[in-house]
Amino acid sequence: MWQRSLTFRAAAHKSFGRSSSRLVEASVPSSSHAAYPFATRWLSSSPVASLQKCASTGNWKSALNILAELDQRGETDAEAYELAIEALGRDHKFEAMEMLMNTMKNDGVVATSTTVDMLVQAHMAHTNGLKIIQVVTDRLRENNPVSLPAFQAAMGECSTLGKVEYPETMLQLLRDTPNCATPLSADEYAALIRCFGVCKRSDLSMHALHLMEEKGIEGTVDVYTQLIRAHISVGACVGRSCLSLILLCAVNQALHVFSLCDRRGVVLGENIYAATIGKLCDKKGFWLATELFATMDAKGVHASHYCMAKMILAYIRTNNPEAAHAMWARIRDHDRPATIATYMGIMHDCVVTGEMDILLDVFSQMQLRHEKLPNVAYSFAIRGMGRQGDTRGALELMETFVDTFGPPIDATTYIAVFNALARSPA
Repeated sequence: MWQRSLTFRAAAHKSFGRSSSRLVEASVPSSSHAAYPFATRWLSSSPVASLQKCASTGNWKSALNILAELDQRGETDAEAYELAIEALGRDHKFEAMEMLMNTMKNDGVVATSTTVDMLVQAHMAHTNGLKIIQVVTDRLRENNPVSLPAFQAAMGECSTLGKVEYPETMLQLLRDTPNCATPLSADEYAALIRCFGVCKRSDLSMHALHLMEEKGIEGTVDVYTQLIRAHISVGACVGRSCLSLILLCAVNQALHVFSLCDRRGVVLGENIYAATIGKLCDKKGFWLATELFATMDAKGVHASHYCMAKMILAYIRTNNPEAAHAMWARIRDHDRPATIATYMGIMHDCVVTGEMDILLDVFSQMQLRHEKLPNVAYSFAIRGMGRQGDTRGALELMETFVDTFGPPIDATTYIAVFNALARSPA
């Protein structure tokens, strides 16, 4: 037991330097105790009660003295270590906390989940993400309980690092431990699924879902939302040449999750519908976008301006101009005006697809709803008037542009005017 007391002495020397010399001597049974009545006073009462008081006040010196005395008597346990580590944490002695944790491990004492939480908080304060992951992974490997906040913290660090090997190791440990001491809930599995999505490994996200279901945990809105995001994020790093693979694999998997939610009566939020519809439109899956929107609309999920703007493009591309105009009318007649960015997105799509009626109506609505418009909005409107043969209107709008912003410096505005003049019957 004397050797373990020496461990406390070494930890104190390394962490606190010269200021800890009295603490070190106080942990050694000798006549020097009389010179330090403060430590003796702590030891005269119940050690646990004394440690609790040290922990609440951050009196780490006395806490280590008491711990050393308990160690010499062979009476140290997880609770004593926990209280000593708490005392160190209150005074931000983080290096000493780590050393004391290592001492616990060497002595075969299993730290409580509360002790681990304190160490995780210390690493968070020092932005030591890898150490947080290591602490939680080691606990899972040894099948010692991990608090749910600590697990969530590890998942957050894994997502920040974006390296799949860390969450994959945790998933494997959870799979290989049937009677896991850490009872995860759907929230923790949602965080794990999100982490795999950040790492562009939607396949592992599916594995996490299957493991969750095998353990009898029901999926939540957050679980399915993160699973869909994991699938639609795969296409973000895939080139145009792999478009067919994206549509057949990642997007189809996302739509499969939507179908799964329909069968289980889970109603997802508008944000994930909008994100998926946006991704489908980006990848030219316009028909699939219209189908998904119809499902969302039937559920009574209120579409955002962004989502409806994407549907205008989807309906135009699927040769359904009536639906496109109806969708624009929903945006136009909404009590809350759309943002300029939304209006500009619609105008851009209309320019690309040649839908000039909606484009000019959007421009008129922008003038009513917003005091100042971007330069490019005028360029789009001039182009729209020119394509409709309204040369006079295009020239008048050009004059308004010059009066407001000065002569254009963007060649596209001049090109739009020239095209309008070229279409003039006169």
